[in-house]
Amino acid sequence: MAAKPAEKTAPSVSITAQRWTNCQTIPVSWKTATTSGSPAAILSSWKLDKGVWSDYDPKITSTSYLLTEGDHMFSLQAKQEGVVSAVATQQLGVDLTAPVVTATPISASQLNANGWYNKDVTVRFNGTDALSGIAKTDDAVTKSEGINSDIKGSATDNAGNIGYSDALTVKVDETAPTIDISGIATAYTVGDAQPTVTWTATDALSGIDTSSGTLPTGSQIDISTPGDKTFTVIATDNAGNTASKTVSYAVAPKPILDPTPIVIKEINGASVIIKGGWIPTYSNGRTPELNGYDATGEVYALYNIGDPVNTGDTMQIHFSLPNWNTGSKTVDVTIAGTPYKVLVTK
Repeated sequence: MAAKPAEKTAPSVSITAQRWTNCQTIPVSWKTATTSGSPAAILSSWKLDKGVWSDYDPKITSTSYLLTEGDHMFSLQAKQEGVVSAVATQQLGVDLTAPVVTATPISASQLNANGWYNKDVTVRFNGTDALSGIAKTDDAVTKSEGINSDIKGSATDNAGNIGYSDALTVKVDETAPTIDISGIATAYTVGDAQPTVTWTATDALSGIDTSSGTLPTGSQIDISTPGDKTFTVIATDNAGNTASKTVSYAVAPKPILDPTPIVIKEINGASVIIKGGWIPTYSNGRTPELNGYDATGEVYALYNIGDPVNTGDTMQIHFSLPNWNTGSKTVDVTIAGTPYKVLVTK
């Protein structure tokens, strides 16, 4: 009985080609192999996209195509001793267009209306590609204080095309303005000449946006009343950084002076001369008292002397009124037990 012939099987096929390229000419190669052990020739046939299958050929194992931009399909089949393999396919892509790349600044601070940030800025790059897709993009870069110009990033698509972002300028100022105040001493006395204050606010990078002081620069500060006082300047630069500086100064009350004699004249013509200092002592008379009041009842001075003085004596007493140098005041005075209304002039 004759042996049964071996069952024929289809040959195997494999295709080698680049999936995406930025060149329109694409080479394609392939391999075939018997699966039945038959020494018979293996014939190949191929086509592109929806084209016509080529004639079977035992010798050709590669070809090339001049392709238009876009996605294409290469198909291959082989046969041996009349048995045809399944169709093998390979996509071929031509991408001649570079990716579109955008640069996006990201910061803990917002870009303000003046075009400045006041915190570090990280610029991230993003690429898009409609055909082959993005293979890689540049890493993000971080920019600190300064005017950072010509920041660019790139992206590469799967066909090898490289695209670049537009140049980006990032302006960062993280330093507050500098404030200088001059012309103010630490201490004054009521009645001193009014000092003139000058102040400046400067910013070396973004510049000054707004600045204000307790008074405009070049003004005279008021030292007409005693007390602890302050002068403040506030400044904001174009990046939104704010600085404040305060100068403190004290204004002391005008001292009680001991000037040329103040003459107290009684309305009826009698007089007492007051020269400043202490009331001298007298003998064999009554105790003099001098009480000075203004119209609101505030005491200007009060002297009680224990040594007696005779009624009718002219007294020379040392006396001065606080914070008063010129003009006249009517005060109540008791001399040797007798009250008088007197006019105090200077």
